[in-house]
Amino acid sequence: MYVNEIGSEFDIDGTRIDKDAITVFDLLKDYETIFCDSGRSAIKLLVKEKKIRKVLMPSYICESVVNSFDGCEVHFYDLSSNLSPIKEELEKKLDYEFDAIYLCYFNGYIYDEDILNIIKDKKKEKNFIIIEDTTHSFFTEISTIGDYHVCSLRKWFPIPDGGVLYFKSKTFAHYEINESTSWSDKKRLLMVEKHRYLLGDSVDKNELLSNFRELDEEIDNQKEVHKMSIFSLETLKSIDIKRMCEIRRNNARYLMNNLKLSHIESFCVDIEKGQVPLFFTLHCTDRNGLRRHLTYNKIFCPIHWPLFNKIECFASSKYNEDNELSIPIDQRYNNKDMEYICKCIKEYYGGISYDSIDQNK
Repeated sequence: MYVNEIGSEFDIDGTRIDKDAITVFDLLKDYETIFCDSGRSAIKLLVKEKKIRKVLMPSYICESVVNSFDGCEVHFYDLSSNLSPIKEELEKKLDYEFDAIYLCYFNGYIYDEDILNIIKDKKKEKNFIIIEDTTHSFFTEISTIGDYHVCSLRKWFPIPDGGVLYFKSKTFAHYEINESTSWSDKKRLLMVEKHRYLLGDSVDKNELLSNFRELDEEIDNQKEVHKMSIFSLETLKSIDIKRMCEIRRNNARYLMNNLKLSHIESFCVDIEKGQVPLFFTLHCTDRNGLRRHLTYNKIFCPIHWPLFNKIECFASSKYNEDNELSIPIDQRYNNKDMEYICKCIKEYYGGISYDSIDQNK
């Protein structure tokens, strides 16, 4: 009996997709590339090779990114409700001296052109490095104004490890990088166990989740930079990214059209502008209650991102951490799964729609 659940870790089922597929490597063919075991390793390599000591980054971001700039002086620029930089504050921050500015396009939602122009113009004056974190935006726009780009590919695909540093200039002729570690092998075995669990085999779900968490802690504590495993590289050669993008966009469009409730508001989602979202991101009332309800119904939704002490002083970060929920829409799922998600969310909020509310009250 197959276990129906949505979200959580990818599984590995041993199948392969058409070898003639359009792949990540096709997308990156015009770039110099360094494939690492994670996006964090890609950042650490860049920090070391470019001797970055002082960096400016967004005030709402994953803590692991900040920790990857170990030894650096980190400053933050504040964000608006759609997680784009606040123009006036960004201009003030860029008057100071930095080695690099770090851009992160949450859920694939690219900064407005005027923001990008401000950064480009200030770069000419200050000569800092522009680093684009394309983990969320890789399939929306692989590059905008960055000198260097980092992407955690394992967030998109059923691979145990994988990140990439890519760039146009040939500036990494003699970099040092270690071989892949046993961490990747252990993650791969757990992903196979996840597949067995989904097939209904006798697998302890709690033990499985505990083992995944232990591996997350292991990579959190990893200091060295390592290569991507051969298994992940070979798997990426067979995954059709065109099909993957179509599924994600279709799933997001379904939720956009069918989740019109007074209690929730989608943000950083604009499919008609070519966006390929990593998740369907919501701001919602009683987020924690909704999340518990969805978990009970086997829909596992992460929060992007849990707050940590360096950014908790920013009001926009606190608001997002209190209200944000990321709905899985990846290539494992179809319209039937999205229908089930809508049903569960409407069930929690009592099925109240915008159309049923008296706007004069």
